[in-house]
Amino acid sequence: MTPMEDKKLLGSSNRFQT
Repeated sequence: MTPMEDKKLLGSSNRFQT
């Protein structure tokens, strides 16, 4: 997984995590 994809996933997953 590329850092760019990782950041995108983190941004989307962040909503569910918080």
